[in-house]
Amino acid sequence: MSLLLEIDAVEEKNISQGNKLANLITQSFKKNVYTNINQNFTIKKHAELLAITTNHLNKCVKKTIGESASSFINNLKLTEAKYYLTQTLLPIATVASKIGYSDHSYFSRFFKKYVDITPKEYRENSLINRARDFC
Repeated sequence: MSLLLEIDAVEEKNISQGNKLANLITQSFKKNVYTNINQNFTIKKHAELLAITTNHLNKCVKKTIGESASSFINNLKLTEAKYYLTQTLLPIATVASKIGYSDHSYFSRFFKKYVDITPKEYRENSLINRARDFC
């Protein structure tokens, strides 16, 4: 998390003045996502936290980082899930709850949709690859 926040701080220095408001909104959005990753907040909820409309939030995020707000959240959740699956032995249901999914079967479908394999298969593949690298 702290690495992501540091990268964001560096990116913020490189933003032109014309995009300053969009950048401020996007940075606030990203900070909210990072701190609430264990909640399953909708884009509407994030917009409410920033006191702006969902449409305005989506436009600012798209303009600033080139992807939709929901895509950003999904990518972050996948990154977190991959970390927990490869670096811990937490049960998949616990990994799901750590990234905001109370239903681990829904999390598994979400994960498979974007990664093309289940969380269990992902974990097994990474363990096999680490064992191969170790030998």
